[in-house]
Amino acid sequence: MNPFECIDAGSEYCPCYLAEAGECTVCTLLQGKEVCACNWSKVCIYQRYLRNGSKAVKRKQTVLCDISEARRIEDGIYLEKITVSRAMARALNHPGSYVFVRGLTERSFFDAPMAIVDSDIMAGTVTLAFHVTGPKTRLLELSSQRLFLRGPYWNGLQGNRAVESIRDARCLVVTGGMSQASVPLVIKRLLAHGNTVTLLVNRPGPFFIADYLPDEVKVYEVPLHGNQGRDTMEALPEKENIAFAYSAGSTPQHELVRSFISRHCPEAGMAISNNHTFCCGEGICGSCMVTMGGKAIRSCKVQYDPQRMTEEEAVCP
Repeated sequence: MNPFECIDAGSEYCPCYLAEAGECTVCTLLQGKEVCACNWSKVCIYQRYLRNGSKAVKRKQTVLCDISEARRIEDGIYLEKITVSRAMARALNHPGSYVFVRGLTERSFFDAPMAIVDSDIMAGTVTLAFHVTGPKTRLLELSSQRLFLRGPYWNGLQGNRAVESIRDARCLVVTGGMSQASVPLVIKRLLAHGNTVTLLVNRPGPFFIADYLPDEVKVYEVPLHGNQGRDTMEALPEKENIAFAYSAGSTPQHELVRSFISRHCPEAGMAISNNHTFCCGEGICGSCMVTMGGKAIRSCKVQYDPQRMTEEEAVCP
């Protein structure tokens, strides 16, 4: 069985630009091979490509959106509520959702990927968070009324199947820094499936997602760096009963959580925030290319099990 899956496969955006380039991540025929060996059991990507005139189907659009609310948290960290269509809000109401945004400039290389903190389908709004660290985010800070938004995108986390499949179980979420932005949608999905959630938030540092968390989440603001993080997690009660863990943070944090799971609950599922470099979001530019299992993959498009596979090396485009 192929350990890699395309996050867009079977969606209204499939087949995509990669099909036109002969590098579809799923369809072996669109890769130039003579035999169909995709193990795909849904709508045939190859047939859909042919019916569409041998070209990509629906493209992800860039739209000019109003900023309905902006709030400065601290240290240059902002939360912004963006007015979008209800269709866009619905498409972004999934764990791992993100968009590319830029300030009021026509130059698309200012696009920056931002995780969706919250999505209100009825109001037609999405909320995102950013930290002013360079030219892209500085332009966003200066664009106080409108911005350009491109989406939807969904590969903001690895381990999507584990998030969607866990039911009526004890779940652990570990986060810190700006990676908190991806947490509320994950927690809401876990709670919707009857799970209980314990959240560890790294301190010191801003805890800017507190207002987007349901009351039933058990929240602990604790140090998670180095040995302190290990000691904090070892002190968790009933740690052997954890059935799923989500790590939203740095790569060392992912390793901390992965090690904890392997020691105490090796059968638990796991997901991690996707920390690879995203530039185009379509798998074209190569900035997200990494090697896993001896295979070069586009990490902005491809899903894998983060508990079974780790990055081997970066790949130059």
